[in-house]
Amino acid sequence: MNTRILIALSTLTLAVMAVGLILALNMNEAGAAVDQCYEAVTHIYSDCGLTLIVGNQQFVSAGDAIKFCHNEEDQVVRGCWLQCAQHTFDCGLMAACIDKCFEYSTTCGFTTGFIYDVCELILNNPGTEESLTEDEARAACNQIGGETFECVTTCAYENWNDCPSMSTCLAVCAEQVPPPVDDDTTPDDDTPSEPPDQSEGEAIDHSGGSACGA
Repeated sequence: MNTRILIALSTLTLAVMAVGLILALNMNEAGAAVDQCYEAVTHIYSDCGLTLIVGNQQFVSAGDAIKFCHNEEDQVVRGCWLQCAQHTFDCGLMAACIDKCFEYSTTCGFTTGFIYDVCELILNNPGTEESLTEDEARAACNQIGGETFECVTTCAYENWNDCPSMSTCLAVCAEQVPPPVDDDTTPDDDTPSEPPDQSEGEAIDHSGGSACGA
């Protein structure tokens, strides 16, 4: 065979191999990114039974959360919460870790997720004693926050795998909230003060030791 033909074939073969290697590397990098998102979201949704809610963005399905992960522009934040989800087995610690990554805009979502979805407990409105839906409880958490829901969040995160203990803990949160201040300046007549469960929603309430409201 002509020497020139051999050289040309060899050059072509090397070129094809180089292109193939580049494509393979790119596919591996893309696959690694996909696997990281999939692994992290699987831990949140399947292993921990939670939903990723960032501020007003609720990713109802795992597929939605994976898409969010792939499209997230802030690589620092994405790397942070991916590390939390991939390398923290304890669901409560993982939730607390992710909260820090998102500057605590995920806290109320995880708190109500543990209470409603994982333990199937219900929070009550203290004024009406009506049950709050998960969306209503999360909205109240986002609106009020502070010490009220800090106690509730601690109960949810520390007892995510022990629902009876979570229920007891939430009842303690309710008992720690002081009753509303009575602005009535009339002299005391030894009449018992208004009970918290009739206080127009100004205190945390619980029902059956398993719920507290906003």
